[in-house]
Amino acid sequence: EALQLYQRLESEYDGCVISDEIYYDLGRIYHVKGNILKAKEYYNKVILQFPISMYASKAKKRLLLLGQRDETTKAENKKKLAM
Repeated sequence: EALQLYQRLESEYDGCVISDEIYYDLGRIYHVKGNILKAKEYYNKVILQFPISMYASKAKKRLLLLGQRDETTKAENKKKLAM
């Protein structure tokens, strides 16, 4: 499974030049699996530890999309409660 592979890569290559890509990909994997909190955690990890990386730029965009999704979900839930 991709998640297990990337978790192993994270532990083996922590602090390496490809760590930013590993963290970003872990964020994407968690996002696809529906674990939004973990996805955000890894996107933030890329941004904080590798602020000038191209993956930091991508992670910021993903966080914006996740934030919009969160707001959409909240609005939908409010509508359901109002019915």
